[in-house]
Amino acid sequence: QFRGAQGAISLLHAEVLDEIEGLLRKQEVALKHEEGLTVRRFKDKLSAIEAQVAGQHASAAAAGSAWTLQSRNADLHRELDRMQAIASQLDTQYKLAAEECARLRAAYGCQRDDRDNLVRQVVALKHDKLRMAAEMAALA
Repeated sequence: QFRGAQGAISLLHAEVLDEIEGLLRKQEVALKHEEGLTVRRFKDKLSAIEAQVAGQHASAAAAGSAWTLQSRNADLHRELDRMQAIASQLDTQYKLAAEECARLRAAYGCQRDDRDNLVRQVVALKHDKLRMAAEMAALA
C-alpha cells in the first residue's frame, strides 16, 4: 500500500516539476518574444525618425536650425532609455521566476524527504504492532 502511494506521489512530483519547467520555458519564450517585439518597434520607429531627421536636417541645414536635430536626438535617447528599462524589467521578472522555481523545488524536496521518513516510521510501527500482537498471542 505504501509503495503504491509512494509511487503515485512520485509520479505527481514528476508531473509538478514538468509543469513548472514548462511554465518557465513558456515564460522565457514570452519574455524573449516581447523583448524582440519591443526592439523591432523601436528599430522601426528609429528608422522612421532617422528618415525624418535626415529630411529635416536637409531643410534645417538650409535654414540653419540645429535645434530641431538636437531635439530629435534627445527624443531618441529618451526612447532608448525607456526600451532599456523595459528590457531590464523583463530580465528581472525572469530571474525572480527562476528563483521562485528553485525555492519551490527545494521545498518540495524537503517535503518529499519528510514524507518518506514518516512512511518509514509508519511501516516500522506496523511491524512492531504485528510483532507485539504475535507475542501477545503467544503469551495467551
